[in-house]
Amino acid sequence: MKRLSALFIFLSFVVSAQNELPKFEGPFSFISLPEGDGFKIITNSKVYFTQDGINYTAREHNFQLDVREFNFFPGSDNIFLHRGGGLVYQYKNDSLVRLDKSYMWRSRFNAAPLLKNDTIALIGGFGEYNEAKNIVYYDDVLREWYEYKFKLKQFEDLILFAQYDSVSDKLKGISADQSNFKYFEYEFKEDVFFDLITEEPIGNFNGVFPIHQFLQPLFLSNSDEILKWNLEEKTYSLYRFDKELINARYFVNYNPASKVFLVFDDNRDELLTVNENLLFSQPIKTVSFQLAQKTNNNNYLIISLIITLFGLTFLIFIRRRSAAKVVLSKKEEILAELSEAEAIIFTKIVESHPKPIELTELQQDFEPQLTYESRLKKLRKCLTSIENLAREKASVSKSKEVFIHTQSREDKRIKLIRLNQH
Repeated sequence: MKRLSALFIFLSFVVSAQNELPKFEGPFSFISLPEGDGFKIITNSKVYFTQDGINYTAREHNFQLDVREFNFFPGSDNIFLHRGGGLVYQYKNDSLVRLDKSYMWRSRFNAAPLLKNDTIALIGGFGEYNEAKNIVYYDDVLREWYEYKFKLKQFEDLILFAQYDSVSDKLKGISADQSNFKYFEYEFKEDVFFDLITEEPIGNFNGVFPIHQFLQPLFLSNSDEILKWNLEEKTYSLYRFDKELINARYFVNYNPASKVFLVFDDNRDELLTVNENLLFSQPIKTVSFQLAQKTNNNNYLIISLIITLFGLTFLIFIRRRSAAKVVLSKKEEILAELSEAEAIIFTKIVESHPKPIELTELQQDFEPQLTYESRLKKLRKCLTSIENLAREKASVSKSKEVFIHTQSREDKRIKLIRLNQH
């Protein structure tokens, strides 16, 4: 009898251990990855497996990893990447290994993940008071991150999805500005950029939640609409589904083998699974998008060189103009920021141009209450102040003087001042 009781207790323990429900503290308190026809769930203390969000198996781990700081990199060989970039881990053989020699960046939050063959990359992102407008990739041999040396116009928008087509050697993606979705392509070999804009605003997509693990771009709005793209056929379809499916729920992962979404219920702090068929029935509409423009990035380089040369020519032209001419062209702007006393001095010098004016003439009506030496000292400070302002407003280089100080040929004791004519 005692043996039967002991066996019953043991079996009860085994059954309870096999169906131990995870305890979550929000949608970022775990990492999920597809495995077989279910999902592996990793928290800070345990590894779970479920197929339906109801039945679980569990085991403890000692990974020493704060899962709230990491994302599963979609399409990769179970790569975990820090949400802000830099740190790279791999989950393999039921253990966790750090791969990189980098550090925690915190500058690539919300970057669009890109898998180029077996190379992981990040497009855009933000953090540390900055918005990234480039693409960085991880070199698994050198174990460091590097930048792809090309620019896309799409960096100015929010990039929501990106994928690499190895057959055509193209980068394909979806971005969004304040009113439209945009499809773009970049040909690596030819350095050619395509930009395709949707024909009309689509649905109510002010709040967009991209599901990166899905095979094609898939966006859920904050209402009851879902947008599904087919990049091969260059179409997008709009669907409407039961709003309860997204109410306080986050679609955190997708398993292509079972065609099931893993969903986190924020009200109950628990997971559930949603079959793909519940989201995609008959579309409200399907639209084909057309090529809007084709741009060779080499043209951008040529245009940039022309603009640079024009700018240099203009700069040389400006510098060759005499200081007097550029100062006189900015006369009103300079006068507007001078004090009353400074304005009188500056006006006398300008009205005397191109002839010089004697320093004693500038002294006559300047601060008459002061002694001669005090007036002279203050006048020199006043002239320095006027010159600095004139140089700033007229963009006169520091190597060129605004005022030229000389002596009278007839009487060396008489000091003269005039605008620089060179």
